[in-house]
Amino acid sequence: MDNSQNSTHPPRELDLYDMACAVWRNWRIILGVTVITLLLAALYAFLARPVYQTAVAILPPSASGVAHYNLVTQLMGETLPSGNDQDRKGQRGITPLTPQEAYRVFLRHLTSDALRQTFFSEVYLPAQGREISEGEREQLWLQLNRNMKVTLPSREGDAAQLSFEGTSPQTISKWANDYTQTAIVAAREELMGDLAAFVEVRLQSNKGQLTALRKVASETRANQIKRVEDALTIAESIGLENASASGNLIIDYKDETMYLRGAKALRAELERLKQRENDDPYIPELNNLLRVDALLSGIDLSAERLSVAIVDRAAGVPVSPVRPQKALILLLGLVLGLVISVLGVLLHAGIRRP
Repeated sequence: MDNSQNSTHPPRELDLYDMACAVWRNWRIILGVTVITLLLAALYAFLARPVYQTAVAILPPSASGVAHYNLVTQLMGETLPSGNDQDRKGQRGITPLTPQEAYRVFLRHLTSDALRQTFFSEVYLPAQGREISEGEREQLWLQLNRNMKVTLPSREGDAAQLSFEGTSPQTISKWANDYTQTAIVAAREELMGDLAAFVEVRLQSNKGQLTALRKVASETRANQIKRVEDALTIAESIGLENASASGNLIIDYKDETMYLRGAKALRAELERLKQRENDDPYIPELNNLLRVDALLSGIDLSAERLSVAIVDRAAGVPVSPVRPQKALILLLGLVLGLVISVLGVLLHAGIRRP
């Protein structure tokens, strides 16, 4: 009866004492598995290629950095024709630049896909040193996007950051600095290019006005010569050599009464008109246009005069890799070995329990 009851009684579950005994009996297995796991973790930690990280911090420009740009816009406003302020504002077409506006243009270029594609094609792919297939090209593009990250400022006045990861410390530091400078140059050229276009339009408009005024003055002189010749013909035909000495009501002789000045005076004026080589002194509006022409022609539009960002911290050559973290990997290997070995022992003991 007792044997029958013992054979039908279900086996009891493992308690803490049974678990401790199972662990103690199999300590060699636990130690062996832990050592093997730790060795595998050590192999990975010391043989894996280290990955380094560097970063560039970029601040907005100062007010002095955009002062030259704003001086040019002010000079362009002074070259506009006189009129009310609203008309001048409408004709200006370009406004002064604030440091934050210049910084936003820089950040747009820093985060643009066009600049990243150019860097990928001209720098990143040639650095691989081999022929790249279409499939590899796609993988390398994804790798570049993982390795290069731009952190935009969260508040106005904060610094933006461009970080680069890679296996060569010297290469990634050079790439980060060069990429930042490329974005700065692109932003400068965009802003100064727009300004140069406005200056060129204004300069060509001013030159067109100069040409038109000189042409009109030349035509006016030709017409005046024709009128004097006609008046001289009349004066000579009536024998009027000098103007009448007797008083008359005509004070200004011109057009139909010009012949009354006398043939002698008309010949002198005709000779003077024909010998005139330059009509500029006789154009009242010319002085202001010449001043504007000299002002616009002397504007310095070099992109180096504009600052769109300040490199607060250039990318240095990193010394310590960010991956792999050897201490953390060894610790995880130790913990993982212990967990796997202990669970394996307890599972084996639970299956074979009486």
